[in-house]
Amino acid sequence: GSPPPGGRRGPAGREPLFPLVMPMETLQGGKTVRTYKMPPGTLRAQYMLRTNGRPLKAKVEVFIGPARTTHTCNVDSMNGKESPVRGTIQFKKDVDPMLRITTTGPSTFPVEVGLTVPSPVRSEELAAITTETFDTAPVKMLSQGGTAPNDNVGAVRSFEVPPDVDAIQLVTWSRDVGKKSLKARIEVLKGPNSQRQTIYLQCGGSTQPWHGVIETPGAGWIIRVRNLKYIEDGHFEIAMAPY
Repeated sequence: GSPPPGGRRGPAGREPLFPLVMPMETLQGGKTVRTYKMPPGTLRAQYMLRTNGRPLKAKVEVFIGPARTTHTCNVDSMNGKESPVRGTIQFKKDVDPMLRITTTGPSTFPVEVGLTVPSPVRSEELAAITTETFDTAPVKMLSQGGTAPNDNVGAVRSFEVPPDVDAIQLVTWSRDVGKKSLKARIEVLKGPNSQRQTIYLQCGGSTQPWHGVIETPGAGWIIRVRNLKYIEDGHFEIAMAPY
């Protein structure tokens, strides 16, 4: 593993959720792997995935030790320039996380990736931004697990993005509804049936909210979230707000 590229540390001080400039590097398609060892004491990392207009197919994973995965974000997007993905992930204290990004499309689909590790001060600011967004978002929905043993297990929640909102922020978190890990599929549609982007998300639950930004330029966007866990342990909440 290697430290994050570029400046290694994100900018300090209050600004939008994500750095305005994030050092990017290109990973070739065809299961190219890049691993990043987090500096000691790191509590958060922020990542961005995009392309030059080609499909975006990549997976972000967080490992604790050699085999335990505590976060997965698997992205499949028709156009990674129109629909890049930005995510902020939190780690538990006193662990030694490693973040791995893998391209999952063919070799002809390179992916630009960026990663920044915020300073301790900035990390606390990000925690406050995530909590405030979650607590004050204009839309918050409960997502419940289901009973059927298949891929389409649990509840589906849909949200129409207002036409004047060019990007939305999502927070998925089980803090108030059971504190269990979550597993979900987030679908980004343009109109009722044109699926532009799918994000498979798996997070550690109450200690690991995912705070992401999804681009929604123009009118007609719909966000659909499907819970992929069972009813006994699958509850989480989705908060959505303009970015």
